[in-house]
Amino acid sequence: MLGLGRMVLRQAQDALHKGRLEEVQRLLSQTAVQGHKKLWEMQQQLGRAFAQRGLSQLRREDRTGAWSDLLLAE
Repeated sequence: MLGLGRMVLRQAQDALHKGRLEEVQRLLSQTAVQGHKKLWEMQQQLGRAFAQRGLSQLRREDRTGAWSDLLLAE
């Protein structure tokens, strides 16, 4: 089970680098990664990415998208 968690975290890191934030969120919610020592760090990175994307949407005056990403960052 430990190896599966590492594999899922690697997939999440790859998705994060490609900007697929919803996929990262889905991957990090899997039971295989629950309790993994790197989960908290990945969740923080995901939160920051959602906040940055929300700020970008706000600059484009997409208030609905910005609020949505802010809630996801939370």
